[in-house]
Amino acid sequence: MITPLIPDIRRSMLRSASFAAILTAAVAGGGLITAAPVSAQTAPAGTAVADSVVQGRILDRFGDRLVIEGSAGRILVDVQAVARQAADLAPGQAVVAEGLLNARVLQARRISAADSEPVVIGSPGAAPVAPPAPVPPPAPEVQFASRPPLDDNAIGATLQGAGFTAAGAPVRDGKDTEIAVRDGQGRAWTASLDRFGRLSEVELADYDDDNLPARPAFAAQELSQIVARGGFQARGPAERHDEHFEILALNRRSELIELHVDFAGQIYKQVWVR
Repeated sequence: MITPLIPDIRRSMLRSASFAAILTAAVAGGGLITAAPVSAQTAPAGTAVADSVVQGRILDRFGDRLVIEGSAGRILVDVQAVARQAADLAPGQAVVAEGLLNARVLQARRISAADSEPVVIGSPGAAPVAPPAPVPPPAPEVQFASRPPLDDNAIGATLQGAGFTAAGAPVRDGKDTEIAVRDGQGRAWTASLDRFGRLSEVELADYDDDNLPARPAFAAQELSQIVARGGFQARGPAERHDEHFEILALNRRSELIELHVDFAGQIYKQVWVR
C-alpha cells in the first residue's frame, strides 16, 4: 500500500534525508554572492536568483530540507550548507533564509529563526538578513467528514497526463485512491492519488528488492544519465541510502519529482513534491 506524500517523505527521507532540496550544479552556488537581496515573491519563474530572501513558517522538515510557507507561497529550502545553524529549527517556527533560488527551491547560505538574531554564513563582514515580521500560526487543517470517490474520467485524464493508463479499478484507501496503471512501455505500477485527485506517487508493482546488488552497478556520475533516459532532468545531487538513491528531478511537465533509483539503475518509485 502506498502512503501519502508527506508521511512517505518522513519515512524515506528521514532515514538520512531529501525530497530532496537539492539543486543542479547550476543551482548549487559556491561562495557568498554579493548581489542585492531579492524577495522570493518577485523572482521570475524558472530563473535562478542569487541572494533571494525567503521568510515564513516551517510547515514540515525532512532531514536537511524545510518546507516554508510565507507570502511567496511554499518554498523548499535546502539547509545542507547551514546544517549547524538549522539544527534546532522545527515545524511551526518562523524563519528567514537567504540563498540561491531556482524553481521554488532555495539553497540556503544564511538562515535563522525570526525571533532571534540572524545567523550569518559566508564571507566575513557579510550583512545579516533582517528577521521577518511575525507570521501568524498556520490555520488548522480543514476536516472532511466525507468525500465522494474520485471521478473515473478525472482519474484517467490525470494518469494520461503523467504518461500512464489505468489497468484496474480505483480503490479508495482513507484519503487516498489507489489504482493499478501501466506506463508507455507496458510496465505495471501502482499509483496513488490524493483526495484532490492529484498524483502523489507511483511505484513499480510487485517490486522485488531481494536480488539487488549490494553496491551500485554504475558510477555515481552516471546517475544523472539514468534519470535523463527515464525522461527526467536532475535538479541536484543524489542521496545514497542502504539500497537505493534518492534524487530530485523535473518531469516532462516541469513537475518536481523525487525519484528512487535502486543499485541496479532502475527507477522504481516517483514521489510528487508539493
